Amino acid sequence: MITLVFYDSKQSKLNEGFLKFINNLPFNGYVLLNQDDPNVRLIKNNIKRKVITYGTSHPCDYQIIFHDSENFSQEFKVINKKNHLSIDLKTSLLGKHNLYNAAVSSIISIEEGIAINHISRAL
Repeated sequence: MITLVFYDSKQSKLNEGFLKFINNLPFNGYVLLNQDDPNVRLIKNNIKRKVITYGTSHPCDYQIIFHDSENFSQEFKVINKKNHLSIDLKTSLLGKHNLYNAAVSSIISIEEGIAINHISRAL
């Protein structure tokens, strides 16, 4: 039990530090949060900057749908229902962590106004 209490207190300190970092971002910026992460969901309501969320299983601004990998590539879809946006993307990077990275890169590109065809070619 002591180990769990110690771990929880360390996680809460990490969450506190992350929140402090986020709230020091420029006011005209935004933070992109993985809504699938339970620790992110804990601090989200205390963020004082523009928040854009993404994830696979929780309500979020951008939904990511991962498809099966084949022939050393992986396909996924990024959906933003508010903007009626759905993009099918493909990457040669394998592993779920790389799919998250590619999805986040595409979401940032969309938010920054980069054309979808440029995003698709870049991945």
